[in-house]
Amino acid sequence: MSEELLEYQRKQRQRVVDAINAAQREIEAEIAEHGYYPKPGKRLTAREVCRRAGVGTSTLKNKTHEVTRSNLRTWLHRMKLETGDRSEPAVPKSSASTEQYIIELARKFDRFKLQYEMLEARCLALEEENAKLRAMISQNESGSVTLLQFKDPKKRGF
Repeated sequence: MSEELLEYQRKQRQRVVDAINAAQREIEAEIAEHGYYPKPGKRLTAREVCRRAGVGTSTLKNKTHEVTRSNLRTWLHRMKLETGDRSEPAVPKSSASTEQYIIELARKFDRFKLQYEMLEARCLALEEENAKLRAMISQNESGSVTLLQFKDPKKRGF
């Protein structure tokens, strides 16, 4: 290869590395300010860093960017350890947003509780149906139906 081509490739590679490093610094500043990655609906991934750097994700698959890719993975791992992999606030900052947060949390709990109660009622109904079927089977004298017995009575066939 010619020296000009090698120099062009070196500069292109450096532009990619600089763009990714700049995006990482911006993201670190946002995380330092908010305590989490503040982009709604976005998670902090290699794809997100590349998008913010203006670099295609396939660029990092190139053999010339093995070190860049490895450094990005290490940085992402460190960020996830620092933020707990949160992409939304753990606790709201203002009292008004805290109140909204508590209201939404209570709604989620109510939905969960209702769903749990419905599933519990369904489980009881199935256990009653199972008991009736077992009684019907045990009354069957012809021997055409065999009742399965489990070794561990706590396991119910699951």
